[in-house]
Amino acid sequence: MSLIQSEKKYWKTLDDQYKQLHKLYNEINSKIPLSLSKKEITKTILFRIKIYYETQNKIKKFLNKRYLSAASDFFVEAIIFYLKLILEKNKIDYEVHSERQIRQKRGAIRPDISVWKKDKVIAVLECKTQLGWNRDK
Repeated sequence: MSLIQSEKKYWKTLDDQYKQLHKLYNEINSKIPLSLSKKEITKTILFRIKIYYETQNKIKKFLNKRYLSAASDFFVEAIIFYLKLILEKNKIDYEVHSERQIRQKRGAIRPDISVWKKDKVIAVLECKTQLGWNRDK
């Protein structure tokens, strides 16, 4: 077996991540009710982040890395995933974007997440995964 053949198995797992995310989206959208009054979405996102950090810690240890890969993009994706589902399931004609400029000019802010109705921004969300370096105190 060649190096490339061995790598293909790993590449497939990376590609499967997207496929599983898309499959999950469709399953939730068609079969699972989402409640904004319960904490189920929050818990789900927290578990997703927990698994991400556990996996990154294993990779960090295995590869003798000094720092974990940043979770900020992963967290933003999780928030977008559920926000998009909520809007779609409730037939709200808004779009969710990440890093989209609020105005088309140089230096305009690009929030982590923005919600749009056509070309008008409705809401802006900034997502924080680091609450300061000294979180123990």
